[in-house]
Amino acid sequence: MYQMLLNKQCDPSDLPLAELYELGDQMAIVGGNFSAKKIIYDWIERHLQATDDDRFRVSVFRFDLLRRQGKTDEAYCNLLVMAMEQRSVSAQLEYLQAIGQCLLVLKRFDEAVDAQRQLIELMDQNVLVRRRLYYLETMLALKQHASQYDDELDGCLDLSLNLLNEATELSEPERNRALGGLRFVQGQQHIAHGAWRQAAGCFAQEFEFGPADREKVVGSLMYLYSRLREITDDPDAALHVAFLRGHLNSLQPADIQILQKEYDLVVKAFGITPPKAEQ
Repeated sequence: MYQMLLNKQCDPSDLPLAELYELGDQMAIVGGNFSAKKIIYDWIERHLQATDDDRFRVSVFRFDLLRRQGKTDEAYCNLLVMAMEQRSVSAQLEYLQAIGQCLLVLKRFDEAVDAQRQLIELMDQNVLVRRRLYYLETMLALKQHASQYDDELDGCLDLSLNLLNEATELSEPERNRALGGLRFVQGQQHIAHGAWRQAAGCFAQEFEFGPADREKVVGSLMYLYSRLREITDDPDAALHVAFLRGHLNSLQPADIQILQKEYDLVVKAFGITPPKAEQ
């Protein structure tokens, strides 16, 4: 649909605004294409049915783009002077999400969690499942940054899993990406509590779901693998160690360079032969 609109095979003004918003989510949340979302939001702003609420949402998105371009202070200051009261639930959610992301970049983690908590409390059944999952994933990530491995994090994990179990509109790759992300969070939570074997199991499942963020998974492996050196004499850990060793051997040189120091520690500890570097 996006390509058809871009090629002027159909007119954005002929589509309902709700469809344009959903298309924007598909391009950005699923595909990571925020340039496409910007074009879609430009169409929304010019749409004959656009209201002040729609224009508010477009402005919030543009300030969020400023953050993505490294202008977080400017984006945050502009967002703070916007009044979200009397706006639709969707507009308030997008506003709080943008505020939280700015606070994250500014390393004000507890405040970022507070903003996202307000967002989660505002969510209702009218919010699309894809966007609800996106907001919950953000909450989980923020709580990790704030080192808040608590009951609230468990609650967000449970809510995310329930949504995934009930959702019918998500594609299989989307579902797997979300499940892999949840296993990553659970693994980090186990690490925070010193439960290394449980963490190993979560990271193993993360690989099974075909992670979209390879750098993140390499980080999971390196961090966990270096810790597992301490428990390799435990028979219960043997299978996890073997699994991780197998995946470590299969990494590409470019992946290894991401965390070279940790990789060197693992190679030294287990005597693994590194893959040949690209010529």
